[in-house]
Amino acid sequence: MNNKILASVLVIGVALMMGIGGGIAYFHDSEETSGFFEAGSLELVVDEWAGEWSEGADCYWDGENFTVEDVKPGDSGWGSVTFKIEDNPAWGRVVIDNIEGELGDMLDFTATLYNKDGEEEVCSTDFELLEDMDNVILGPQNLENCKWYTLTIEVEWPTGQEDVNTYQGATLDFDMNFEIVQKRHNDDPIVWE
Repeated sequence: MNNKILASVLVIGVALMMGIGGGIAYFHDSEETSGFFEAGSLELVVDEWAGEWSEGADCYWDGENFTVEDVKPGDSGWGSVTFKIEDNPAWGRVVIDNIEGELGDMLDFTATLYNKDGEEEVCSTDFELLEDMDNVILGPQNLENCKWYTLTIEVEWPTGQEDVNTYQGATLDFDMNFEIVQKRHNDDPIVWE
């Protein structure tokens, strides 16, 4: 009988301890969070081309190439492209390369970067496109995020030059590449060097 009493006392004791232990509670809470990293992006959007040349010359844009034909001494004109930097500020530049043809010897070029409305000149430079040149680099220029810009290239064939007759039928062909690189943490755009 002592064993039954002892067993009963033990069962009652365990039950009491579980009841008391189960009855003691502490406030608690937990939250979960997660981390996410995404690399930024840089986007150059070319919107439209425009151009005009002296009367008599043929000037057109086929969606990929800007062409001027029947150019003569005394002619002048311009071509422009409008573009936008999206997502982040950037350094921008134009690289003219694959220069072929001797007509560049006779032409004077001026490149001017404007805000899209043409109200503010950002920068301007004169340059040459000679057949023996590897490339011409215009820039780098600090370009702000989400702003439109217009790059206008003016071309003139001055009169009064010698040996113009030797340039009849001459051509000038080149590629124009627009390049951008991030500005943040890149105070001097060394990525192009």
